[in-house]
Amino acid sequence: MIPSSYQLWYFFEILTPNENHIQSELMLISLGLQQESLL
Repeated sequence: MIPSSYQLWYFFEILTPNENHIQSELMLISLGLQQESLL
C-alpha cells in the first residue's frame, strides 16, 4: 500500500504554486519522516 504521506505529497504538489514547491516538498518530507518514526 502507498503511505498517506505520499498521497499528501502528490496532493500538495498539485495544489501548491511553483514558487512554494520546494518548501512544501521539504515540509511534507519532514512530516512523512515523523509519521514513519511514529509507526
